[in-house]
Order: sequence, then structure tokens, then C-alpha cells
Amino acid sequence: MRQFLTGIDRITAHVPDGERLWPRWLVQSISQGTNADPHDQAPLAHALGWNDASGEIRPEVRLAGFRLLADAAILGHIDHELIEEVLDLLLDAAPRQILELLLCSNLAGLDTESVRKVHRRIRDRIARMTVGDPMGPVLTDQTNTTALRMAAEPLTTADLLLLARTSPDADSFLSEVRAAFLDGGADYRIDDQIGAALVKQAFAEVENRVNFQIEAVLARELFLDNIESDAHSIAAASHLELLHDSARGLLFVSRHDDAMARMTELHSALERSKPAESNMSVQAWTRTRMSLDVLRARAGVVAIDEVISRLDRDLDDQTITARDALTARATLLDFGAARGMPAIRITEQLQRLLEDASRVSTVETRAAIVARVLAVVRSASVELPLSERAELLEKALTIAADIHDDARALSRFGDARPLSAVIRGLLALSDCLRMSTEQSERQRAHTLRLNAIAMLREATLDAPNATLWGLYMRAVDRIAPSAYDAALDPTWMSREQLTSADGTIREYRKWSRARRMSSAREFENEVWILRRSWAREGSLINAVIREDPNWQRLPVDAKLDAFKAQYLKRRARLHDLAKRWNGQTEVHLERFRIERQYQRALAQFRNGVTNEEPVFAVLDEAIRERGPLAELQLVRASYMRYIGRTDDAIIELRALLGSSIANRATARRTRQTLAQALIDKVARQENQDVEGLCGEAIQLLGGLEEANAESALIGLRARVELHRGVLPPSAEALWPLFTTSGPLNEVWTKREIFERCENLLRDQGAPFGLQLIAQEFTNPKILLKFSSILLRWHVLLGDKKIQRVVAALTAMEGARIFAATSSRTEQLAYLQGRALLIACEETMSICPLHWSTKTSDLDIDDLELSFRRLQSALDRSVGGFREVIKDMIARGKYLRTEIENS
Repeated sequence: MRQFLTGIDRITAHVPDGERLWPRWLVQSISQGTNADPHDQAPLAHALGWNDASGEIRPEVRLAGFRLLADAAILGHIDHELIEEVLDLLLDAAPRQILELLLCSNLAGLDTESVRKVHRRIRDRIARMTVGDPMGPVLTDQTNTTALRMAAEPLTTADLLLLARTSPDADSFLSEVRAAFLDGGADYRIDDQIGAALVKQAFAEVENRVNFQIEAVLARELFLDNIESDAHSIAAASHLELLHDSARGLLFVSRHDDAMARMTELHSALERSKPAESNMSVQAWTRTRMSLDVLRARAGVVAIDEVISRLDRDLDDQTITARDALTARATLLDFGAARGMPAIRITEQLQRLLEDASRVSTVETRAAIVARVLAVVRSASVELPLSERAELLEKALTIAADIHDDARALSRFGDARPLSAVIRGLLALSDCLRMSTEQSERQRAHTLRLNAIAMLREATLDAPNATLWGLYMRAVDRIAPSAYDAALDPTWMSREQLTSADGTIREYRKWSRARRMSSAREFENEVWILRRSWAREGSLINAVIREDPNWQRLPVDAKLDAFKAQYLKRRARLHDLAKRWNGQTEVHLERFRIERQYQRALAQFRNGVTNEEPVFAVLDEAIRERGPLAELQLVRASYMRYIGRTDDAIIELRALLGSSIANRATARRTRQTLAQALIDKVARQENQDVEGLCGEAIQLLGGLEEANAESALIGLRARVELHRGVLPPSAEALWPLFTTSGPLNEVWTKREIFERCENLLRDQGAPFGLQLIAQEFTNPKILLKFSSILLRWHVLLGDKKIQRVVAALTAMEGARIFAATSSRTEQLAYLQGRALLIACEETMSICPLHWSTKTSDLDIDDLELSFRRLQSALDRSVGGFREVIKDMIARGKYLRTEIENS
């Protein structure tokens, strides 16, 4: 206390006695714990005299006085009768630093319940004072992060926000909110705009932490059902925002009917709150109406283009701010790109978005807005060709160049979103340039990635969080040169430059273990680490062989025991994850993948007979626990298609597409999967409505075909089926290159085929997304799918010429080379065997291509090579696919006999 008095004397030494705010009698009486002179005992608030006649109060004096008074209260040096008055004074007028000092203390002379009440009041006051901070409202309570609810008192806004930040999972958060309202009987009333902002922030933060788990969404619904609903109890704009967030959350968890009901409620509230009839401003009302329009577009109630047109009219009429319009446009683009918005429209709207962002000048909001725009450009441009995507990313990063310092500063305050958006943009541009045939562009891609990694390294040291750590680990893990890099220029990056992610993962784990809280982002990181580990180990069978190289020689029972032990080992690791992060959808999806692997492998011991029930049981359990999430339903329908239940898959996918899908990537994959299932039905079943099914598939791909190579391939396959292989000459521009380039490895490494693809397709403007396919011919999956289409094309034409078969085999060889592995997948082995068999059948020759001598050290005829490839695929196949391969092997044996006897 003497040190404080000395400090106060030193601070106020230059202040004339008449201006001093702290009478010496008060300082002395506080230091002694008594009021020595009863005659001078005026009410404390009067004695402190905030509005002293001397005029302005010096800030340093005011702060020092508050600090003295706070310490006196903490140390019990204020008379008990005055303590409540002192605390009221501090809560009403003290600066944030003093309140935080009180919050982190135990107030002497007060019982536990009183201390808790004071702490809750202080925490609420600080949160309200800092509602506009970059990292969100500040909560610095170090003494009480659990058992916040008091049965006799309502939940404060700060209590709710603290729960959102400290609850271990979404279930716990929902339980606390339910207990407050249902068990504790508390009611809630939001009396002002700041209180509403804190409530909005609390639910937004918990949804972000747990990645929109359904429990977080339901907690908001419970809250909205129990707050005071009188229209005058809360500012109209705040009430509308809460209703909007509710509808959006319900859409994200696939509660479509509930979301529509909430949107109807929001529309009615909007009609009652028109500016002419309420105190809402025109711009606030228009912003909320536009938010409702965006939600309705997301739900599929109105067309996206209709909302964009209305948005442009509002901008012209100046009834919406530029910032609100930019936010709305960004959200529309974010999910519109996956809903079939044409590529030219996506490009046009992204250009408009970038123009709007370049005009944002407000320092306080520029970083957040530009970061949002950059994130949307990165995500929506996935639907565009690589060249256009790279151009848009360049423009977005140029606009974002001046926010780097602000982004780093915000990251230090705890808000990593702007910095992570910049870094993701750099990594996305690096990925685009990495696919270029120009060495200078690929070298620039490497430099961009290294710059992003350096920024991430600095951020994880300076202001670490789970999002930045996740980006850092993934970026380091992908720095190794791709097979394309190695094929085109093996010297462009030496092995000494590579950094293993293993060390980075160990650093992350050390940081993560030291934290008291966990988040959905940490869970995502753990899942990524687990998948990476399992990818290194390989499939369940490969993992068993790695542990015991003699496994193949063991008796069948011993093999099964070892295999089951490996399966249970992986299940146990998932169980550990599930215990730490309760209720995460990814745990169910990983269980599905493991169960699928296990049942397929077991089928190889049962002559290919699979038991699908355990696999569907995992997915059905996930849907029961997590609700009808679009992602889970898509996985279930995709698995039906995979095992040949095409009709069932089509029914489920059509139903899923008829509902609203909030996630952009899930919406795109649903359309692609349904299109594939429709084409499967045409190819596998006779007497089908070819025109109707293929036409529906092509319609589903509208806007996607011109956007990415995978969709372009599905569209090409649909047209091959629809027209029975007879396509315009322009559609024939790509595949002949593979017949002239040949299968030799050195041809691929000389880049000849890529340069010829690029030049030819640029000049002719090939249809059906063939330009995109050519640009992606460094992707093994694209090459393999294209080769499969070429074989089907050949069969439908009934042409005895085998050029398409040669082109398909060349594409397969490219897939093997760019996969950077010497082993062949089951699919690759099957396609190679099938293609060689077709070539032999068409020519009635056992060695029409001499393929083994061109692609390997083997010296065997093509028919024997076909048999070996098909047998390799048979050894790993199950179900109906196994019977297809057996039939082909039989055809090959018959053909050899026929040729040898002719």
C-alpha cells in the first residue's frame, strides 16, 4: 500500500492541490482501513468528485486513482459499509485495465457468493466495453470458467460468451444452455444493441469452434425460444440478425423445414420493422432483407441471379452500403459456383467483387473485408479453368498486399482469419502455377509456397492457433516435388531443400498439449495427422505386411487374426479421438472408411463375397447421431453407387439434391455423383432411356463442365453414351495425340504431349471441357478416367481400328508414371488388361502392340500381359466386379486357343 501511495504522490506531484481528485484524508483513511475524521465523511462518490470544478481530469491521475481504489477494495482497506458503493462506482466508470485487475482477484472481505456476483458483473462490463475488438469481446476471467449458471439469476451475455469459448464440446455447451433455461428456470431479456451483439458473437464463436455441429445450432434455437420476445425488448435490427443466424445454422445442419419456418418468421419481422414504421434505418433494414434473400437463394427458393440483380439495384439506389453489398455478393458466389453458375458468370461476379474490394478504404474494416474477398475468390474459382483461376488469384493477392501488416497484427490479437486468407491465397496460386509446363512458373510456384510457409512459421511462433498450425503442417507436407515436377525437370529442386512435416507435427503436438481448450480446428488437424499416418502405412493389408513380411505365408486363421488386430488397432485410435472430441462427423466417416476396407479385405478370404451390412450400419449410426447431414447422406449414396446399387443411389441423390445443401463442395460433389450414377445406369443396364438419363446428367453438370476437369470428363462420358460414340470432329482433338506420342517414358518427360495438347486445344477451342482435361494431364486420376472413356468410346463405335485403345493405354501409362509409384492399383490393372484384350480381339493377334517390351523389361506377348494384369485385379476384387474380371480372363483364354488353332 505504501508503494501505491508513493506512486500516487509521484504521479500527482505536478498537479496543484486544488485540482487533486483524491483528498489526502481519503488516501490516509484507505491506507489505515478506517475513516479517521468522521466530520469529513462525505459520500464516497462525492468525495472522489469526477466532475471537479478544475475542468478536465488528467487521464493518468484518473487511472492512478482507480488503481488505488481497486487495490484498497481488494486488500479490504475500505469500510464494509462503503464497499458496494465503491464497486458500483468502479463498474460504472473505471477503465478496462482496472476492471481486469478486479476480475483476476479475490476481493477480500466478501463471501464467495458475493465475489462470484461481482466477477460476473465485471466480466459482463468488460465484454460490453470490448464488443468491437478485432478478436471479439474480451473475457479475462481466470478464476471461474465452469459452473457459471446461478439458479436464481439469468444468464448474462458474458456468461454465454464464456461458455461458447470454454465448453469442451458442443454437447457441453448445449447442456449448459438447456440447464439455464429448462432446469434453472432462468429467462432472458436483451435490452440493447450491445447485448444483442454479444449474444450473436457467442453463438457464432461456438459454431465456428465446433464446425457447425448440430448441438451448437440447437443451443441457439433453445435460446431464441426462451428469450423475451416482446418486439420492444430489443432493437429491431438485432432481433432480425438473431433470426437470420438461426435460419443459416439450421440450413447448415440440413434442417430444411425448420430453416424455412425461421425464414418465414424473419420475413414477417422484416415487414413489421420497415423504416417508415420503426426506428430501423433504411440501410440496416435493406441489409437484413438482403441477408434473407441470400438465405433463400441458398435454400433454393429463389434464383441466385435474381438476388444478384436485386443487390445491384440496391447499390444503385444507395439503400445498401458498399460493405454490406460486398459481403452479400461474396456469400452468393461462395455457394453459387457449386450450384451450376456458368463459368463466365462466376468470372464476371468475381471481377466485380475485386473491384468493390479495391475501393474499401476504412482501415478498421479493410483487412476483414479483403480477407473475405480473397477467401471467396480462392473457393469459387475452383470451378474455373486453371489459367483464369490464376489470373483472379493474382488480382486478389495484389489487392490484399497492403493488409499483410494488419493481418499479422490481428493474428497477434487472436484473429487469424485475415492472415490465413492471405496464406491460403498464396498456396492456391502456387498450386495453379505448379501445373504449368513453363519451368519459370513452376519455380515461382515453389517460391510462393516457401513464402507462405515462412509466414506460417512466424505466425505459429508469434501468435499460434489451430488454424495456422493446420495450414503450416499441410503446406510443409506438400513441399516435396510432384511426379510432374520430377518428370519435366528432375533437377529443379534437390532433396536437400525438402522439409519433412514430421518435425512440424511434433511441434504442433507440443503446443496443442499445453492448451486447456480444444476446438474443431484441432480435431481437423488430428484427423489429418491420422490420415497421413495411415496413408504412409497403406491399406489394412499393407499395414499387416509391413509389420510381418511373412504374413502371406501364414495359415488362413493366422492371417485373419493378424488382419483383425490391425483393424482393431485403427478402430482404437479413432475411439481415442471420439472420446476427446465428442460427436464429430469426421470420426464416423473415418470409421466408415476403415469398415469398408476391412469388409472388402475379408471378402478376399470368402471368394469375393462381401458383407455390406456392417458398412451401412456405421453410416446409419452416424446419421442417427448427427442428423441427416448432407455430407453423410452423400457418402451413403456414393457407396451404393460404388457397390452397384445404382437405382438406390439415384433415388437418394435426387432426394438430397432436392433439399438445400449449405456446403459448396458437397453440393458440387452431389451433382457430379448423381450424373455419374445416371450414366452408369445407361452403360450397365439394357433398354434404358439413354436420351433422358444422359440428358439429365448433362443438365446436372451445367456450369461445372467448363469449370473443372473431373466434371468435364463426366460430361464427355455422358455425350459418348448419348451419341453412341459419334461426336463432332472437334471432340476428337485430344485423344489422337496419345497415339502419336507413344507410350515411352522419355516422351512424357520431354513435355511433348503437354505442349501439343495446350497448343492444339487453344487454337481449336475444343468443346466439352477438353481444354480443362488437357490442362490437368498431370493428374493420375484424370488420365485414368480419360482412358476408361476412350475404351468405352471404342466399344460403342464398334470400330475395328485400335487407335483409341492405344491412346487409352498411353494415358494409363501416364497415370502410372505420375502416380510416382511402381505398383498398379486394382483399377489400373483391370483397365490395362481389358485394353490389351480388346486390341488382341480386334486384330485376332496375341501381340499386336508389343506393349510389354515398350513399357517394361518383360518380353511376353500382349495377351499374356493382359492375363497377368487381369489376374492381379482379380486377386484384389470383390463382389460383382470380380465376376466381370473372371469373364474377361475366360475370354482371353478362349482367344488364345482360337488363334493358336487357326
